[in-house]
Amino acid sequence: MAIFLMTIQRNRHTPYASPAKPGKLATIVILALFFSLLLIGNALSEDQKPQPGIYHILVLHSYHPGFPCTDTITEGIQSVFRGHLPDTHIDIEYIDSKRHQDPIFLSKIVESMLHYKLKSRTYDIVIVAGNEALSFALGHRSTILKGIPVIYCAANANLEKATSMSGVYGIRSMPDMAGVLRQIKKFHPNNRNVVVIGDTTDSYDNQNYLRFIEVAKTFAGDMNFDYWNNLSSETVKQRLTELPNDSVLVINGYLNDNAGNLLSFNEQNALFRNISRIPMYSFWDVYLGEGIVGGPLTSPREQGKAAARMALTILKGDKVPQVPTLLKSNLMFDYNQLQRFGISQASIPGGSKIINLPPNNFQISKGQFWIAISLLVSSITISLVLIRNIMNRRIAEAMLRESERNFRDLSQQFGIILDGISDGLSLISPDMKVIWSNKSTETFFNGTLGTTPGDNCCKLLYNRSSVCEECPAIKSFATGERVESIITTPDGRTLEVKAFPVVDGAGMVTHVIMLASDITEKNQLLEDSIRTGKLASIGELAAGVAHEINNPNAVIMLNSEILKKVSTSLTPILTQHFEANGDFMLGGLHYNEIKHDLPFLFGEIVDSAVRIKRIVDDLRNFAREDEPDAEEVININDAIRTSSRLVGNAIKNATDRFELELCNEMPLIRGSLQRIEQVLVNLILNACQALPSKDRGIRISTVYDPDAGECVVTVADEGIGIPPEILPKITDPFFTTKRTQGGTGLGLSISMRIIRDFKGSRKRLQHESGTLSPDAHSAR
Repeated sequence: MAIFLMTIQRNRHTPYASPAKPGKLATIVILALFFSLLLIGNALSEDQKPQPGIYHILVLHSYHPGFPCTDTITEGIQSVFRGHLPDTHIDIEYIDSKRHQDPIFLSKIVESMLHYKLKSRTYDIVIVAGNEALSFALGHRSTILKGIPVIYCAANANLEKATSMSGVYGIRSMPDMAGVLRQIKKFHPNNRNVVVIGDTTDSYDNQNYLRFIEVAKTFAGDMNFDYWNNLSSETVKQRLTELPNDSVLVINGYLNDNAGNLLSFNEQNALFRNISRIPMYSFWDVYLGEGIVGGPLTSPREQGKAAARMALTILKGDKVPQVPTLLKSNLMFDYNQLQRFGISQASIPGGSKIINLPPNNFQISKGQFWIAISLLVSSITISLVLIRNIMNRRIAEAMLRESERNFRDLSQQFGIILDGISDGLSLISPDMKVIWSNKSTETFFNGTLGTTPGDNCCKLLYNRSSVCEECPAIKSFATGERVESIITTPDGRTLEVKAFPVVDGAGMVTHVIMLASDITEKNQLLEDSIRTGKLASIGELAAGVAHEINNPNAVIMLNSEILKKVSTSLTPILTQHFEANGDFMLGGLHYNEIKHDLPFLFGEIVDSAVRIKRIVDDLRNFAREDEPDAEEVININDAIRTSSRLVGNAIKNATDRFELELCNEMPLIRGSLQRIEQVLVNLILNACQALPSKDRGIRISTVYDPDAGECVVTVADEGIGIPPEILPKITDPFFTTKRTQGGTGLGLSISMRIIRDFKGSRKRLQHESGTLSPDAHSAR
């Protein structure tokens, strides 16, 4: 390797206040370049790349993207592979246990999703970060992970089990809690009150909390510890304002708001910076520059880099020790916080890194001046080139903005079209997350839950805690074909769900479009239509039966009159024969027994036939199709009597106390006799069905209100009553509590419509059981 050295000698007569030698800056620059080249050469010779090839690495995080530890670990891993194996494929999966701690979510949904996504993939190395990811890897290493090497980091649980398993290696970096407490004691000797903000719901934070308690025991004589665990951000905010000035804040976990939502890293740091007037400390370098003073800090980025370097060693075929590699904490401090609390830099341990240092003001020599001029000229030249590039870039950006504006307009128009679709339309990712959904999905599926892109589709769309049976999306991902399915939601709705695969250029299914329609009402209307058709058929059958009954009944009436006359003429002859010859048998009976009843038997037959004719006529009139506008002058009392005769058998079977209290001064009204009879029949039948025993009564009464100009009909029964919660629904079409006994739910609905058609009204409806509860209707 050729090294070019250049020295610049300072003029001895040039005044220079600094004790440094001439050309110091140039010499430093050249030496730095020299040692950098040496280090690069050594690194290339000592850390040889693995054998050429394409490697597949799986990185499994316990927490979600955007979480500081998760992102910095990922950056550390990627930085190592970029420098050594740039063609390596790195797949990253997230368990998201920090935001979703529900055991059902972790054991069912996450495990199902990972099993589904990883079952057909093969990796060379698996790197896991955090307790949940390590637990998953240890539990599924022989199945889903197929026995491939596992490297863990940022974990503090299941370490003994991991160490005992072959092919499992680790990076261990325990927070230096004692070192941080010693730093607090040194920098703030008068601050004895230490407030520790933490979280025990997360396994990693809980282990740190338990370890902190043990470490704090050694400082019990010098410090008082107050633990704020699992408090909402609002509560912490209030308490921070009440802390005395001799307190110190230690961050040992993350905060949730009152709704249970995890605060973002920026939100939490802003809360501490804006509220706290006291020194803040933590154990991780992600908080440095966000308000903490500093101290011995653990670096998630360095853990990721160490795990990646261990993976490179395994890929090269070198042996890796089974005992976890231990990383030490780094001494790091924030200059701004040191100045804020009056901490001298002289008290900082040697070798510490200090961030946010102010720039140094120093004099330069003539040689340094010309070097600066040279750099300035070079900078101007570079700036001119950059300006030209910037101008070209601005032109390109203007064209890009125009293209974006056109795309935004097109996207907005397309969004309006999609939002106008009445059915729910959603885009689902391979891990069953909702990436996008139209507005109909928000109201159609989740009026109470809300639609948040990124949520699991089973919970978001159907309020389920597990994957739906016969899920069309999963089938569409697996087969690449359109799939239809019927899904019943927990609230009883029936959904017709169609899944359409979205395929990339390689023929892989990248997403699935789900179209869901609520067919609950459609199915109900179909059932109601079928039921209504059956009722119409029964009405036509009843009218036909009534017509057929009339024919034989007419013969009975005719022959009964003839037989009655024959009996009248025959009675004197039979009486004379009886007086002359004594008693004799007639029709199997003694004449002496039936001679007094014989004249009345034929009369009863005639009366019964007349009654049959009247019932048949009433039934035929009741079933006759009425013209919508047909009106006639009727007597409401006659309609009540006819209706009572139609349902006489039902009344006889239901009660022994049926009363009619009809007003003799009822005026005639205009209306349809047949439709009013239909209303009365429905009300009487409902009253009969409400009676628990025959000793309960039914009363029908009429009264005329001359002031209001109304004829009031009251149907009262001593039935079981109507529950208050269903009382407003009883006139709804197809609502019935007797569906299993053949009820249709149309009787009271039709009756109410008929009453309104004739400008009548329902006065009141009571539901008390055991009393005559009136249902009064009036007609003008």
